[in-house]
Amino acid sequence: GLAFSPLAGRLKGIYLGVASLALVFIGQHVLFTAEPLTGGYNGRNVPELTIGSFQVLGTEPELSLLGVPLGQAERGWYVTLLILVLTTVFAVLVLRSRVGRAFAAIRDGEVHAAALGVRVARYRSVAFTLSSVYAGLAGVLLALLFQRVVPEYWDLFLSLEYLAMVVIGGQASVAGAIAGAAFVSSLPLLLQRYSDAIPGMGGAVSDFGPAYVAQIMYGGLIVVILFYEPKGLAALATRARKALTSRRPVPADHAAAP
Repeated sequence: GLAFSPLAGRLKGIYLGVASLALVFIGQHVLFTAEPLTGGYNGRNVPELTIGSFQVLGTEPELSLLGVPLGQAERGWYVTLLILVLTTVFAVLVLRSRVGRAFAAIRDGEVHAAALGVRVARYRSVAFTLSSVYAGLAGVLLALLFQRVVPEYWDLFLSLEYLAMVVIGGQASVAGAIAGAAFVSSLPLLLQRYSDAIPGMGGAVSDFGPAYVAQIMYGGLIVVILFYEPKGLAALATRARKALTSRRPVPADHAAAP
């Protein structure tokens, strides 16, 4: 991301999107051909993450929490939760800083941001690099949890899922991005488990598969959100909270006040 950031800082709109997609194809070509590093089409195994003799995501030494043994899945869940909390706090601090205010100004209007003295190209490069750090950290977690990496994991469909996460959750909210990621990641699993309980959904899932049906639902939901609420689930949650607040009964002492 840092190596590509000078180019990303000079592109905007559809041109930046096309350049980002080009990186996907270039990256996959490198992953398929650099066999000594990546294992080529067959991928490669990932060693355990160890600190001394302690396996962070393994089974040694044996650990338990509140009487529940912490196996590989449980350790992976807690490590992922910890990293989610730390990265969320870091993102919130960035958005509240001078850099975050520059990001918001560029998002609302590049011309106005430049008029206010914001170096648009520089901060766009910073945003691209920072997002690459988050994506790289997610890739590390994925590799450690799966214990194996295959180049096919990181394809065009994964990029489209990332786009769906941002659009569905909300482009201007950290909480919305987390909600969008949780929704997009869990929808195929929910369809696989509970599709029979939804009228007309069980046959589609069995014929096409939960992942394919989920992609169709992502597409439809993105169209609906862009048409009715471009700011995603975060804006819908804010609107619902305001509606509930306005319906609360007014205390008698406030109502009687002149």
